[in-house]
Amino acid sequence: MTRAPILIFTAMFSLALGGCASMSAEECETANWQTIGFEDGANGLPGSSIARHRKACAKVGITADQSEYEVGRLAGLREYCQPGRGYDVGRSGSRYQGVCPAELEGDFLAAFEEGRFLYGLEQAVRDAENALRRVDRELEDARDDLAAGEAALIDGEGNREERARRVEENREIAQRIGQLELERDSLLVELGERRSQLSQYIP
Repeated sequence: MTRAPILIFTAMFSLALGGCASMSAEECETANWQTIGFEDGANGLPGSSIARHRKACAKVGITADQSEYEVGRLAGLREYCQPGRGYDVGRSGSRYQGVCPAELEGDFLAAFEEGRFLYGLEQAVRDAENALRRVDRELEDARDDLAAGEAALIDGEGNREERARRVEENREIAQRIGQLELERDSLLVELGERRSQLSQYIP
């Protein structure tokens, strides 16, 4: 199967359509409903997507041509529902909305799942890296706090009660540092495993 670069613009376009009015008054007046349907189909959108266009155009007294729209959308789906696109959709972490015709869906879904699997491997690596960065930041802050607390004791700051409280705070910080170090060791092992799984992936 030929794998084109990930089509991130496809997912972004679909999200943009879902989050705002789909058509302006001028676009409604000059609408080619087959073309609009084709664009929606080529972006993997369901037939219900016409509701957005219908709502937008109703505001200017124009009725969407559903039959023409559906002719175009089905043509667009035949472009969308190819294995290469299925792989790209899965690889980008985008959602498949169950739009492909039965005769195309099998190969599309097989490629989609393959791309989705790789996406999952990469996401696991990213999650482990983010968790490790978080622990490293917490460790740095905790070590700074402990150093400041120990320096305060050495300098003899505060009265007896304040020093006792500082000793207890330092003990708690040291305990937290120990927990974070254990967590960091565990995350390093996990990250190594995730990276190994990713490096061993055979497309």
